This record gives sequence, C-alpha cells and structure tokens, in this order.
Amino acid sequence: MTKILYWQRRWLTGGCFDMALAMAEHFPDASFVAIGSSDFPTHVGLKGDFGFFDIRGALETESDFCSGFDSDVIYVVDRAVVELHAGCAGLKPPYRGVVEINDARETIRTYLLSAIHECQKLNISSELAFPKY
Repeated sequence: MTKILYWQRRWLTGGCFDMALAMAEHFPDASFVAIGSSDFPTHVGLKGDFGFFDIRGALETESDFCSGFDSDVIYVVDRAVVELHAGCAGLKPPYRGVVEINDARETIRTYLLSAIHECQKLNISSELAFPKY
C-alpha cells in the first residue's frame, strides 16, 4: 500500500473531484474513472495509456488504484458527473474562479508535474510504437 502524505489527504477525502478536473487539463485523452457506487463515487482519478493517475501519482494496475479504498470496482464516469460532485456543474473549463480547482492546479505544479511529464512521455512513446492509420 502506498503511504499517504499529509498534503495528499485533502485530495483523497473529498477533493478528488477537483483534482481530477485539474489533472485532466494535462491528460486530455484520459477517461475519468471512479471507485465506489455510481450514485456517489468514493474516489475519482484518470485512466489513460499510462495506467491510472491520481494524487498518489502514476498507478499501473487497478489494484494499485483501489488500494486504501473499500471497493475494488472501477468504472468510467462522465466529466459531467465529476463536475457535479466538484460543484462545477454548468461551468465550462477552465473553471475560472473556482478556488478548489485553482488549489488543485497549484498542488499539481508543486508536487506532481514531473510525474505528469513522465506519463505524457509514455503516452507519446506508445503512440510512436503503435501509429494510428
């Protein structure tokens, strides 16, 4: 199990919706994925060619993504669902003036930017290895 650092707690206990929207700016082709019930997800992150990504960084497997949560069921959710739970329903990206998303962006710049760049490189490498026709 990954050790959860103090600065990560906010983004794992309710702030994951804001964080997922902020991370999606760096991974436009990624899907939003959730753990928990479909009515109210316990946790939200991203899934792309690189695996999973949330406040803990890059996670390779479904079990890594579910680690620390009561559920092991992962499902794709629509951006509108994430926006609803983040309190941004009806707003268009980049969600100007939403304090929580601005805080998430600052956290990404401070702690996660190098991990994001590594995942973006993996995405580019996989596109080069498997060109789309």
